[in-house]
Amino acid sequence: MLLLLLLSLSQQVQAQVIDRVYARVGDDVITKFDVESLNPERTKAIYAIADENEKNRVLAEYTKKTLDFLVDQYVVLNSARREGVRVSDQEVDNAVKDVLEKNSITEQQLLDVLARENRTMARCMASASVSAVSRCSVRYEATTRPASNTCTARV
Repeated sequence: MLLLLLLSLSQQVQAQVIDRVYARVGDDVITKFDVESLNPERTKAIYAIADENEKNRVLAEYTKKTLDFLVDQYVVLNSARREGVRVSDQEVDNAVKDVLEKNSITEQQLLDVLARENRTMARCMASASVSAVSRCSVRYEATTRPASNTCTARV
């Protein structure tokens, strides 16, 4: 009996928090994993900083900026969901292609620029999606409800 109690206690002591909730936006939850996985290369570089105080300072700054970005994204997306506005993956892909064409760059060049700015293509595409949703939401509010709530606007 004592052995079972000791085993039970040792398992409880070994339990760790593997993900922490940082914010809640409507029904969506933003976790530590969400923040750190938005730019995994940057997160890895931060955790590689040897000086603990510097690491904690840089991590706190990165977390705040990233969390602010994610909260803003979820606010717009929740508003669009509530209004029934949708943007297709194809429209987001087209928006990225437009950026490439307007700037006369390749996808690899875009990736290089994003890397230098500690951003990722995923974040860029999320911004394009939210931007398209925002444009559609404004147009949606200014006009009568279309037969389909799918946006076909260009970003």
